[in-house]
Amino acid sequence: MRSYRFTTLVVLVFGVTGLLAAALTLGYSLQVNQHNLDTEIHNSLQQRQRTLTGQIESRLELLDAYLHSTLANQVFSHLAAQEELELNASEELLFLFRDSRASQLLDFFFLLDTNQELVFDAGTEIYPTAPLIAALRPSIHYTFGWRSVHFNGESALLMAAPVFDPGTLRLRGYLFIGLALSQNRAFHQRLLHQADIDFVQLDQHQRRLLTLGETTGTEGGIETEHFIYDNGLYLMQQALTETERLPQGLVMTLGLNAQRVGLQQRSFLASFAITGGGFLFLLAFAALLLHHTHHRAIKKLMAYIKSIQQGNKEQLFQSTSIVEYNRVGAAMEQMVADLTVAARVFESAEGMLVTDEDRAILRVNAAFTDITGYTAEQALHLRLEELLFAQPSTHNEQLLDDFSPDRLSPEWIEIQQALHEKGWWQGEIATQRHNGQSYQQWLVISAVYRHSDGRLLNYVVTLLDISQRKAAEQKIRHLAFFDQLTGLPNRQYLLDHLAKRHLAAQKAGRQLYAALISMDIDDFKLLNDTQGHPAGDQLLCQIAERLKACLPPNTLISRSGGDEFTLLLDPLDKEAILARDQAEARVQQLEQQLNQPYYVNQIQYYTTFSLGIALSDATEEVNQLVQQADLAMYQAKAAGRRTWRFFEPSMQARMLAHAALAHAMRIGIEQQQFLLYYQAQYDDQQKLIGAEALVRWQHPERGMVSPAEFIPVAENTGLILPLGRWILDTACAELARWQQHDASASLSLAVNISVLQFRQPEFVEEVLACIARHHIPPQQLKLEITESLLLNDDEMQDTINKMTELQQVGIRFSLDDFGTGYSSLSYLKKLPLDQLKIDQSFVRDMLTDQHDRDISRTIISLAQSLELSVIAEGVEQLEQKEQLALFGCHAYQGYYFGRPVPASDFLQELAQSQRAQ
Repeated sequence: MRSYRFTTLVVLVFGVTGLLAAALTLGYSLQVNQHNLDTEIHNSLQQRQRTLTGQIESRLELLDAYLHSTLANQVFSHLAAQEELELNASEELLFLFRDSRASQLLDFFFLLDTNQELVFDAGTEIYPTAPLIAALRPSIHYTFGWRSVHFNGESALLMAAPVFDPGTLRLRGYLFIGLALSQNRAFHQRLLHQADIDFVQLDQHQRRLLTLGETTGTEGGIETEHFIYDNGLYLMQQALTETERLPQGLVMTLGLNAQRVGLQQRSFLASFAITGGGFLFLLAFAALLLHHTHHRAIKKLMAYIKSIQQGNKEQLFQSTSIVEYNRVGAAMEQMVADLTVAARVFESAEGMLVTDEDRAILRVNAAFTDITGYTAEQALHLRLEELLFAQPSTHNEQLLDDFSPDRLSPEWIEIQQALHEKGWWQGEIATQRHNGQSYQQWLVISAVYRHSDGRLLNYVVTLLDISQRKAAEQKIRHLAFFDQLTGLPNRQYLLDHLAKRHLAAQKAGRQLYAALISMDIDDFKLLNDTQGHPAGDQLLCQIAERLKACLPPNTLISRSGGDEFTLLLDPLDKEAILARDQAEARVQQLEQQLNQPYYVNQIQYYTTFSLGIALSDATEEVNQLVQQADLAMYQAKAAGRRTWRFFEPSMQARMLAHAALAHAMRIGIEQQQFLLYYQAQYDDQQKLIGAEALVRWQHPERGMVSPAEFIPVAENTGLILPLGRWILDTACAELARWQQHDASASLSLAVNISVLQFRQPEFVEEVLACIARHHIPPQQLKLEITESLLLNDDEMQDTINKMTELQQVGIRFSLDDFGTGYSSLSYLKKLPLDQLKIDQSFVRDMLTDQHDRDISRTIISLAQSLELSVIAEGVEQLEQKEQLALFGCHAYQGYYFGRPVPASDFLQELAQSQRAQ
């Protein structure tokens, strides 16, 4: 077989490909040009078809207009009114029609009576009417449009119109008008001339109506997509369906002489010859140019390859005029650069080595020597497992000489299996340096295969000394999971331990019970505040040591918060009752040890603890278990501290109810579900002196919710702040409305203020802004505070300052529920109060309980001595009111005077009270 130079072979391949492309292109061009010629012929035939159709429709439209104008003619109307339609009576009409200019268009124009007998014939005489009438169907058939009629081998288009007596509207006959299709030569010549067509044929339902021109037929012709070529004619057949004037089912066949399109065919052939010849010339020129440029490009590429083979890696490829060769040169440049980078990477800080397919070491880098202590000479030709996976021996110097497969670590078998299945392995191993020092190593082994047949070629191994990283991880883990003060596990460690216990219980089924104990130091904040945080840290450390000393070694002790410890007693008995008894006994022992004195700053210190205990069989969720222990601990604190409580489901139910009510309150505040009711206040003369604003909650589902139920929730969740602002603003707005009426203008309005709301720094500004916004007199606003506001000594001076500032503008203060709290009489003397309010608990039973009477008398006497007014709430009987009056109380509030009512009802009560007086 003859060999060719590469450039010549390229030219030959390109030439053959080019010839094939030229043949396909020329063939396609021929097909496209032929298609364009066919389309042009088709468009020409369609244009002529529209012209012919328009000519026929114009003639029919003219005849239609003539028919209807005749019916409107007075002479014709006179004829229709005669008793008998006689032929001689229509001679005037015949003369009239035949003498008109339109008579030459009337191929057929005659009148038939109702029996389809001819009355008169005004059509062209050359077209006989008798055979046409004989072929007619019932006359009414022709009143619905143009209809075709075939008679004696001829055809015509007819239309009829009914003729009525103008006076009686009696049908007298039918007036016909028509066009002779097959006989009217003048019309034929006009059609051929106007459409410039060589052949016309009109058929209806396979019956020939009209034939103009000659053809040998359409059988055996050359059929294209749009027409048929036969005997020198281009024939197109098309149904006339787009017009409503012509009869249904008409099919028109048009023919155009091929000589008319001869010029276009010759132009097409000349264009095709020029295009094809030019393409072949350009192909030959391109082949010559291609040979020349490829030869030069290959010389440059071979020169670059020779330079690289000689070791000149800095040599750059000289670009050529051919993009493909430039890409090959650029790829080779990139390959050389990648190899250079790979060589530098191999000498990176990570230890690297390369083995053959049998894991014999072929090459190592300098980082490998630094990490392992083995020189390149010591490592070469050793097997990978000999170097890294040999079990430690007593004589490390003889490790390489005395190696045997029995000394391989068990993990090497797993690594071999992974390399066989996946072709790579990575992980952490424990190995030895050359000097026998043990260290942790991160190892990555990757197999290298040949792409063509998948044969294993090498192993590339990367190793990294992670001893320092492991030490840092241990330190980070200790920081993350252990308390830095006491050294105990922290809350995160506890949660992880409980999660693992929960997972193990799910896999193994039910196991022994355990007890999670949440332990809180009572009054720990007081120690921090009085002696400082270092003192608190000393106490925490001593408690941690005492817990570790008095609890079994398997007990998990964690510091889960600032002054909270959490203990996990595990395991206990498998029966819940026995497990509870065990936990309680352990807590009693623990309490005895924890209640012993501690030494803080070398001073003896005593403290107590509140404990919550939740039993666990490891089936509940971790967060749920911790929450149960915390709930039990909060119950112990609520019970007075220095005690313990076991978790009961009712605790969680109360917590969920509390959360649901808080959520509903937030929605209620947003949706304005809260209302203000007003309870009247009277003096001893039955005169209305004011009212107290009481909040009510109209829940959309639960109805009216008691304040005793939602007020504590509002105070615990902080919702009392937005609710209190709304109450104050709404009450001031109502007080402003009272100022608009003489009867209510002098009334005062008492508003309850919560402790949390009063403690807010901006409370005074909010009250003053509310008064200014509603333009109310300050002296008619009374703020009711409770004794719990007086319990905090640190806040007392701030309380006095706020009350004094508001009192200076005229606002009055009333101490609500007086006698039920633990307020100091000395503070009572200092506070700028205006009124004391006797709680209803003393008023309710004062008629039957001597103690309640004495307390009420004492409160009244105290108020008088402090020059304060006094009002009693909860007055429900006349006797209670009279008894209080005897003691010196002259203001009352309660069901005896009226229940709390909406603002509109309160104003009605006020009006009734005015009328009664």
